[in-house]
Amino acid sequence: KSMVTSTISPVARHTGLTGRQHLLLGLVFLLALAVRGGHLWGQQQYNPLFASPVMDEQKHHEWAQSIAAGKGLPEPLAGRPFFRAPLYYYLLAGLYRLCGPSLLVARLAGCVLGAATCYLIARLGTTLGGLRVGCLSGILAAVYWPMVVFDAQLLTVGLELFLNVLLLVVLVRAAAGGSRVLFLLAGVVWGLAALTRPNVLALAPGVVLWLWSTGRWPANVGPRRPRGADATKSGAPAISRWWAPALLLLGAAVAILPITVRNRIVGGEWVLIASSGGVNFYIGNNPQSDGVAAIVPGTRADWDGGYVDTHRIPERELGRPLKEGEVSDYWYRRA
Repeated sequence: KSMVTSTISPVARHTGLTGRQHLLLGLVFLLALAVRGGHLWGQQQYNPLFASPVMDEQKHHEWAQSIAAGKGLPEPLAGRPFFRAPLYYYLLAGLYRLCGPSLLVARLAGCVLGAATCYLIARLGTTLGGLRVGCLSGILAAVYWPMVVFDAQLLTVGLELFLNVLLLVVLVRAAAGGSRVLFLLAGVVWGLAALTRPNVLALAPGVVLWLWSTGRWPANVGPRRPRGADATKSGAPAISRWWAPALLLLGAAVAILPITVRNRIVGGEWVLIASSGGVNFYIGNNPQSDGVAAIVPGTRADWDGGYVDTHRIPERELGRPLKEGEVSDYWYRRA
């Protein structure tokens, strides 16, 4: 008994919440929702762009409408591997299918999601540092103005933050109890986060190293082993270190693989999630980059024109049509 107890992370004793704690964390959610609701109301009343989204907001709105109507992505993205990670605008399309293409409903859904993120931050803080830390963390998130502003916009950042914090919550809970199901679930959440913003996969080495260096869970993480002295001799905790990273990566693969297969079938090439990596990397690492403008030098400033130009430039230079992966590789090399 003492051996098993000592192998569980210290956060295990904080993962269960009392009724009072649930109530206080629920109040954090309501505070965050109220703040976001007030901001949304003000935007609807006084912001002329509320009903006329531009750039990425406009594209997400248009793509979601097209997908909801059963037409798929419109030109110039039709029949190609995904250029942008697809989860956000496909979820938005599902919302439009249910409620119609309402910008107000879409923005309200983002506010609810943002309030849920604040609740998760409060819950994570409570798990790691106690109720006072959790409530303070959640309140800070609830009134943190950049989060409030972005949650009311048709952008991916709200979904990114929700999934990233949810990943931490599930990972901490899994590490506390050594649950195979939770490690697998954490991997699925990680995969969904990557389908919203692929560069979250860059955390892989750190997460795996953390699990390997701190992972000493009960033997129920791996195959069943004998109890008592035989279990100690078998070295179950050391062997179980393989299970957590393996289940985590398996869960991520389960979420990502359908998109990779879809890209292969539709575009005829293997693109893991999206092909925008090279273009984005060049935007931030070209000689004229100022850290503000999200435009490739020499391309048009509108979304569709910029997309077409980032393909036209390398195709003209190389003298042949290029696949999406080749376009991305070109801009990586330029960067």
